[in-house]
Amino acid sequence: MKHISALFKGRVNRGQWILGILAVSLPPSIFLAFIAQLDNQTINDIFPLIVGLLLISAFTLSISLLVRRLHDTNRSGVYFILAFIPLANLYCLYLLLCEGDADINSYGKPPTQRDIVSMVFNRDIKS
Repeated sequence: MKHISALFKGRVNRGQWILGILAVSLPPSIFLAFIAQLDNQTINDIFPLIVGLLLISAFTLSISLLVRRLHDTNRSGVYFILAFIPLANLYCLYLLLCEGDADINSYGKPPTQRDIVSMVFNRDIKS
Protein backbone atom coordinates (compact mmCIF):
# COMPACT_ATOMS: atom_id res chain seq x y z
CA MET A 1 0.00 0.00 0.00
CA LYS A 2 2.95 2.32 0.56
CA HIS A 3 3.72 2.35 -3.17
CA ILE A 4 0.10 2.99 -4.15
CA SER A 5 -0.22 5.94 -1.76
CA ALA A 6 2.96 7.44 -3.29
CA LEU A 7 1.08 7.68 -6.61
CA PHE A 8 -1.19 10.34 -5.09
CA LYS A 9 1.44 12.67 -3.59
CA GLY A 10 2.94 15.70 -5.25
CA ARG A 11 1.94 17.82 -8.20
CA VAL A 12 1.80 17.73 -12.01
CA ASN A 13 1.27 20.71 -14.30
CA ARG A 14 -1.17 20.89 -17.22
CA GLY A 15 1.27 19.61 -19.83
CA GLN A 16 2.42 16.72 -17.68
CA TRP A 17 -1.21 15.84 -16.92
CA ILE A 18 -2.19 15.71 -20.59
CA LEU A 19 0.90 13.68 -21.54
CA GLY A 20 0.27 11.36 -18.61
CA ILE A 21 -3.35 10.74 -19.60
CA LEU A 22 -2.24 9.94 -23.16
CA ALA A 23 0.52 7.64 -21.90
CA VAL A 24 -1.93 5.81 -19.64
CA SER A 25 -4.78 5.42 -22.14
CA LEU A 26 -3.23 4.94 -25.59
CA PRO A 27 -1.02 1.85 -25.12
CA PRO A 28 -3.74 -0.30 -23.52
CA SER A 29 -6.23 0.81 -26.18
CA ILE A 30 -3.88 -0.13 -29.02
CA PHE A 31 -2.97 -3.43 -27.34
CA LEU A 32 -6.62 -4.37 -26.78
CA ALA A 33 -7.55 -3.46 -30.36
CA PHE A 34 -4.75 -5.72 -31.62
CA ILE A 35 -5.72 -8.62 -29.32
CA ALA A 36 -9.39 -8.30 -30.28
CA GLN A 37 -8.47 -8.95 -33.93
CA LEU A 38 -6.85 -12.30 -33.16
CA ASP A 39 -9.04 -15.33 -33.62
CA ASN A 40 -7.62 -17.75 -31.09
CA GLN A 41 -9.74 -19.65 -28.55
CA THR A 42 -7.16 -19.33 -25.76
CA ILE A 43 -6.95 -15.57 -26.24
CA ASN A 44 -10.74 -15.33 -26.34
CA ASP A 45 -10.92 -17.15 -23.02
CA ILE A 46 -8.47 -14.86 -21.22
CA PHE A 47 -9.48 -11.63 -23.01
CA PRO A 48 -11.89 -10.49 -20.23
CA LEU A 49 -9.13 -10.96 -17.64
CA ILE A 50 -6.66 -8.95 -19.72
CA VAL A 51 -9.22 -6.17 -20.22
CA GLY A 52 -10.03 -6.09 -16.51
CA LEU A 53 -6.40 -5.83 -15.44
CA LEU A 54 -5.63 -3.13 -17.99
CA LEU A 55 -8.71 -1.11 -17.04
CA ILE A 56 -7.98 -1.28 -13.31
CA SER A 57 -4.38 -0.18 -13.77
CA ALA A 58 -5.26 2.59 -16.27
CA PHE A 59 -8.07 3.85 -14.01
CA THR A 60 -5.79 3.93 -10.95
CA LEU A 61 -3.05 5.83 -12.81
CA SER A 62 -5.59 8.25 -14.31
CA ILE A 63 -7.07 9.05 -10.90
CA SER A 64 -3.53 9.48 -9.56
CA LEU A 65 -2.74 12.03 -12.28
CA LEU A 66 -6.05 13.81 -11.68
CA VAL A 67 -5.39 14.08 -7.92
CA ARG A 68 -1.85 15.38 -8.47
CA ARG A 69 -3.19 17.91 -10.99
CA LEU A 70 -5.68 19.13 -8.38
CA HIS A 71 -2.80 19.38 -5.90
CA ASP A 72 -1.07 21.73 -8.35
CA THR A 73 -4.05 24.09 -8.04
CA ASN A 74 -3.83 23.78 -4.21
CA ARG A 75 -7.03 21.75 -3.93
CA SER A 76 -7.64 18.48 -2.16
CA GLY A 77 -7.59 15.30 -4.19
CA VAL A 78 -11.11 14.61 -2.97
CA TYR A 79 -12.28 17.05 -5.65
CA PHE A 80 -11.78 14.19 -8.14
CA ILE A 81 -15.25 12.98 -7.11
CA LEU A 82 -16.65 15.97 -9.04
CA ALA A 83 -15.52 14.29 -12.25
CA PHE A 84 -18.29 11.70 -11.79
CA ILE A 85 -21.15 14.14 -11.03
CA PRO A 86 -23.03 15.62 -14.01
CA LEU A 87 -22.54 19.38 -14.40
CA ALA A 88 -20.11 19.41 -11.46
CA ASN A 89 -17.68 17.66 -13.80
CA LEU A 90 -17.49 20.91 -15.79
CA TYR A 91 -16.08 22.65 -12.70
CA CYS A 92 -13.64 19.77 -12.29
CA LEU A 93 -12.56 20.21 -15.92
CA TYR A 94 -12.06 23.92 -15.26
CA LEU A 95 -9.85 23.09 -12.27
CA LEU A 96 -7.81 20.68 -14.36
CA LEU A 97 -7.27 23.22 -17.13
CA CYS A 98 -6.57 26.30 -15.00
CA GLU A 99 -3.02 27.33 -14.23
CA GLY A 100 -1.38 25.79 -11.17
CA ASP A 101 0.36 27.62 -8.35
CA ALA A 102 3.76 28.98 -9.34
CA ASP A 103 5.06 28.80 -5.77
CA ILE A 104 5.18 26.18 -3.06
CA ASN A 105 1.68 25.27 -1.90
CA SER A 106 0.19 22.82 0.63
CA TYR A 107 1.14 19.88 -1.58
CA GLY A 108 4.78 20.68 -2.25
CA LYS A 109 7.07 22.42 -4.68
CA PRO A 110 6.02 23.27 -8.24
CA PRO A 111 6.41 20.32 -10.62
CA THR A 112 9.71 19.94 -12.44
CA GLN A 113 10.40 18.53 -15.88
CA ARG A 114 10.55 14.71 -15.68
CA ASP A 115 10.39 11.90 -18.16
CA ILE A 116 6.98 10.40 -18.83
CA VAL A 117 7.52 7.16 -16.87
CA SER A 118 8.69 8.83 -13.68
CA MET A 119 5.89 11.38 -13.98
CA VAL A 120 3.08 8.82 -14.45
CA PHE A 121 4.35 6.51 -11.71
CA ASN A 122 5.45 9.46 -9.52
CA ARG A 123 8.98 8.28 -8.89
CA ASP A 124 12.42 9.47 -9.83
CA ILE A 125 14.25 6.87 -11.87
CA LYS A 126 17.97 6.72 -11.26
CA SER A 127 20.08 5.74 -14.27
